[in-house]
Amino acid sequence: MKLALWLMLVPLAVMVTDLSAAKARQVPGIQQDTKQMIYIAISGTHGARYSGTLTVHGNSESYSYSLEGSAPSQLEYPGEGVTLEVTLQSEGNLAIEVRKGSNRSTSRMDGAGSVMRLSVQ
Repeated sequence: MKLALWLMLVPLAVMVTDLSAAKARQVPGIQQDTKQMIYIAISGTHGARYSGTLTVHGNSESYSYSLEGSAPSQLEYPGEGVTLEVTLQSEGNLAIEVRKGSNRSTSRMDGAGSVMRLSVQ
């Protein structure tokens, strides 16, 4: 009986994890249109930790998200623009590339405690 319960709970836990990851990419109130997708690639020293805030702008609305992770990372959000503030939490460096349509913006930072503020419209 315990084995059957375990076999039922494991797929459920995987589904919940997958749903939470997918939900992080949805922005309420901002219509998802592939022409307005904003792609964010964070690279640099493998494993370099960062934290910060991401604000997505669109349809006269703004939604803010906390960021925490390590390089490399990729994010995508529908919207008209983004504002990022990222702090490098560990030694190393980070490069952040933001793409919207055919436009591309890149920035780099080096050293623990470095802060990057970036706005793309």
